Amino acid sequence: YIRRNNEVYEFLTDEEKDIEEEIKNTEIDISDIRSELSQIIFQRLIKYSKIFDESSGNNYSFAKKIDNQLQGQDQDLKINIITPFFESDSYKNDGLFESFNDDELIIKLPNNDQILKELSIYKKTNKFIIQNNRSGNDKIKISIMEQKGIFNRERMEKIIEETKNLISDSTLIIGDNILEIKNSNYELRLKEACQILVGKVYYNLSILNNYKYKSEDIKNFYISATKGLDTTLPQKEILDFINSRVRNSLRVTIKTIEEKFSGKSYGWSENAILSNIAGLLGCKKIDLNCDGNLIIEEEIFNFLNNSRLRNNIIVQIKEKISSEKTENLKIFFQEFFENLPSSKDPLELADEIKSGLVELNIKLIDYKNQIINFPFLENYKNEFDTIANISKKNTSEMINDLSNQNNLIDIKRKTLDPIIKFIDGNQGK
Repeated sequence: YIRRNNEVYEFLTDEEKDIEEEIKNTEIDISDIRSELSQIIFQRLIKYSKIFDESSGNNYSFAKKIDNQLQGQDQDLKINIITPFFESDSYKNDGLFESFNDDELIIKLPNNDQILKELSIYKKTNKFIIQNNRSGNDKIKISIMEQKGIFNRERMEKIIEETKNLISDSTLIIGDNILEIKNSNYELRLKEACQILVGKVYYNLSILNNYKYKSEDIKNFYISATKGLDTTLPQKEILDFINSRVRNSLRVTIKTIEEKFSGKSYGWSENAILSNIAGLLGCKKIDLNCDGNLIIEEEIFNFLNNSRLRNNIIVQIKEKISSEKTENLKIFFQEFFENLPSSKDPLELADEIKSGLVELNIKLIDYKNQIINFPFLENYKNEFDTIANISKKNTSEMINDLSNQNNLIDIKRKTLDPIIKFIDGNQGK
């Protein structure tokens, strides 16, 4: 009796012959061989867990499949190894699969009886050694099994090398297209094929124009927008999505936008999505609202960077403000502050009024703390509270509530101005 050890044929002893026969008769499933091949490819050869996209700088998780069976968690991108064991009526003569989608890279391995045979021997030997690795065996059997284990490890190294060749010679398919990749190196072939897969699944990545977004861009995009930078194409894409949801009376949150633009067809990174949302905030196209309260400028970045709150942050389209309301705000500013506003834009004008009211409220709070010195201030707590309440309103409320507020102007002129003049002047001292 002889056995093959790689390329060498050796005579067997009687004991080796018996063990060889037992190994040969050890039962294994096709699924065991398939599983082993899956581990070789996805753990030893494809060592990365994410596909790096050079154009965007993003890393994308991918699902692992073998013979169309998912191994673990599903993802937008998929790598599907088709082995010679796979049988399907959907396989056409021209080498294309009707049942596979554009989100899968099919790696169809060529037929190779020898490697399948070696994998079978490897699995049978492994199983036999595990089943018989117990005390009570004679020294000769233990020695033979140890030798078998050494040969099996060497066999696996040969299988791995041969699998690399299989991938190099494999047919690569995405959807109904066989990829024409000239490179014969298995790693470079897969890298090129994965780039094509990313482009197929995330075809709207091109909207980002190959810009690699960083975390600091969130603030930079906001500042650039406040300085008058035009709305960019990615920002218009997000704004269109928000508008379509609003038209259908659907709730829009930061999380909603993230799920849309990180998923299929887009594949945008978190930094890309948040940076362009920040740009829309900076050019005053949208507002953010959390728990019924408008998020003010000083808090925007804290909220955007807090991933736990994104499902609660409502995104709202800035309402268009009529010329009548804008004119009324100008009149209010001139009457209340006895000065001309620096801005003509209604949103900026409302912010300017709010800043002035906040500043006035700080002064009034200081006065309330001096009631012990000025007891007459006790009579004006209601007026002070009115200013405090109005200073806490958001921009939208300012526009709606202050466009015609003659009573506030009366409070300012008849009560607050005389008090300020008295306390801040020589009489107060």
